[in-house]
Amino acid sequence: LDGGVNPLHDLRGFVCLAAVLVGGFRAGLPRAVHFVAQAPQLDVKRVFRAVLDAQVAPRRAGRMVAVFNDVLRVENITRAEVDGVHDLRVRLLRPVDELMQTKRVRLGRLPRKVEAARTLLDAYDTADIPEGKKVNVIATMLESYSDLSELEGVTFTTNPYADLHALQAESYHGTLISDTNGGGTVNAERSFLTGFAYPHGLYHHDTWSYVRYFDAQGYSTQGAHPGYEWFYDREKVNGKLGFARYDFMENHYEALAWQGDYHGQPNDATFFADRREDYLARDTAQPYFAFNLSYQGHSPYSETELEGGEYLARDGLSDGAYYSINNYLSSVADTGKQLRAFVDSFRDDEEPVVLVFFGDHKPTLGAGNSFYEELGVNVQEGTAEGFYNLYTTPYLIWTNDAAKAVLGRSDIGTGPTISPCYLMSVLFDCCGWEGPSWMQLQRQT
Repeated sequence: LDGGVNPLHDLRGFVCLAAVLVGGFRAGLPRAVHFVAQAPQLDVKRVFRAVLDAQVAPRRAGRMVAVFNDVLRVENITRAEVDGVHDLRVRLLRPVDELMQTKRVRLGRLPRKVEAARTLLDAYDTADIPEGKKVNVIATMLESYSDLSELEGVTFTTNPYADLHALQAESYHGTLISDTNGGGTVNAERSFLTGFAYPHGLYHHDTWSYVRYFDAQGYSTQGAHPGYEWFYDREKVNGKLGFARYDFMENHYEALAWQGDYHGQPNDATFFADRREDYLARDTAQPYFAFNLSYQGHSPYSETELEGGEYLARDGLSDGAYYSINNYLSSVADTGKQLRAFVDSFRDDEEPVVLVFFGDHKPTLGAGNSFYEELGVNVQEGTAEGFYNLYTTPYLIWTNDAAKAVLGRSDIGTGPTISPCYLMSVLFDCCGWEGPSWMQLQRQT
């Protein structure tokens, strides 16, 4: 497992340095720091505790205490600080001591380590996309989309992946290793947009991203999600990542006439037709970059009745497993149909277009993924087989004829198994683009 999975996430250690690496900032240290915080007045350190026990003290927090990750920044980054040190511990009714002795102040690691990371990136120069090689790029992340036909022992009465497999035969395609199952959509999303491995920061400040790289190359930057803008704080974060426009339920989809709904939100037929219209309405004076994410396929999947067709025979499955898995596969089959129609709409387009599709994570099927086990699928995370069965999703990169002519290449075949943070790099490889310095560093890792 260590040999097969960990190398896919080797860059996770760079995430804490991303603001330094990509933003071009160094920690705000004028020199090595070894200063001493002095006590404000001459007090003698006592042998016994000087403060008596408090008569009233809290036993515990009154509500949940949440601890958040540090934010990746391009300004106000890590600087030298001295905090007062009070030895406060659980169940103590008074402080034990305060900072009085000489203490070294540092950044978790010595400052020279940050400088070394900066040096790594300085070895690469950001490369522009040649004017004659620019193509329109539309990337779509598919909610809970995965190929269960790859699981050993799973067979179908009707193949729900026929359209996907037909598209793969004319595309460059491979496998992603996600870090979540049944949730955490935003992890794969932001890894693709930034090249940063998880865990991600909160993105409260403007942050370098591939969106900003496309913008610097003269592309328009936009996208859409037929969900609500507050979820995962997307409305704010997408702006921090550099999108000029992003469509959500509140500012776009609620006003549209839907072709159908999925759990009360626009289905894939509505979603892909709208994304095609957005492309057609673009400013043709600029190349077009869009990142969209669907909603159809989101859990839950009814465990009490069939909501679509039968793709998997009952064959000893419990009622819950039979209904839930078939309902998920019905959604998958329809998504494949919409993908194929969307791709077909670009085949004869005179403008060069590259399409990217990938799943964010596998669906949760049953409590504790028990329905996978009913299918005889190993989902034990402590094994390499179980890990891959539970965390893999497909990706594919499709190029129309106009783009093949502009790029002078046509990549068809099987690509590498990667983390979502490397997928943009694979896309650039298919286009023959060198890319920004951060991406060039990734390729050497």
